[in-house]
Amino acid sequence: MSAALAAVGASALLRGSGDLLAWLLLSFFGTGAVVLAIASFPNNYFERRAARLAAARTPSLEVGGEEIVCRYPSGEERRIRWDRLEQVSIVTNDRGPFADDVFWVLTGGETTIVVSNDLPAVAALNERVCALPGARADQIVAAMSSTAKANFTIWQREAAR
Repeated sequence: MSAALAAVGASALLRGSGDLLAWLLLSFFGTGAVVLAIASFPNNYFERRAARLAAARTPSLEVGGEEIVCRYPSGEERRIRWDRLEQVSIVTNDRGPFADDVFWVLTGGETTIVVSNDLPAVAALNERVCALPGARADQIVAAMSSTAKANFTIWQREAAR
């Protein structure tokens, strides 16, 4: 209805009738039409769009029984077998809480996988890493509490021997 009344005011102005009623119709109901159009957007439209964009830039992590697989949005895929894993670290920075500030770094041979702590599969990674002999759960706790640039070694193959 607002759009129709705004159109009546606009057509009156276009015909050359510059009276106050035409201006009021156009400005009041035109503003109402714009507000109505914005309000009719789905409640979470912008949040869903931001989530889709973030997902397109986020790697996927798969923690399997034999290996860890990371698939990056570029199409690159990195794999580290558990029996070839050499080191697990957590690196933190001071950019949180509004940006990723905790990253898991897995190294095996010449392959390194770096993933954000925000990935859903990190819970499975945490569980599996904690089961490694010599894993330092206290270092995981310290890393999660850190608000500074730091590197926490969680597990090393040499230390496990």
